Amino acid sequence: MAVAFDTLAFHERLRAGGFSEQQAKAATEAFARATAQEPATKADLERVETVLRVEIENLRTELRAEIENSRTEFRGDIDGVRTEFKGELQALEQRLLTRLTESRITFIKWLVPLLIGQTALLAAVVKLL
Repeated sequence: MAVAFDTLAFHERLRAGGFSEQQAKAATEAFARATAQEPATKADLERVETVLRVEIENLRTELRAEIENSRTEFRGDIDGVRTEFKGELQALEQRLLTRLTESRITFIKWLVPLLIGQTALLAAVVKLL
């Protein structure tokens, strides 16, 4: 139901209050448009509420699906990183074991001649005594 509105009286009051002709005309037209619209009925509001509830539920469902997709994607990414990390860790462990073995061999290469030399030196000292 539209509200009865005297645009001429409104316009004249605005002019008397210090509005310019252009300002008074623009304000009068805007107010006239705003008051000419029919107010929403209870049925209108109920329809809008129903539509909004459906839209909210649809958005909620979409959001849940997107969250689940993201979780699945992140799990896959984490599993991939975990597998890659395990592979790199195993490779590092193998390199360390190889170096440790090489170090042991080098140590033995130096230790055996040193022990033989020490034994010979000790034998020579015993002969001299």
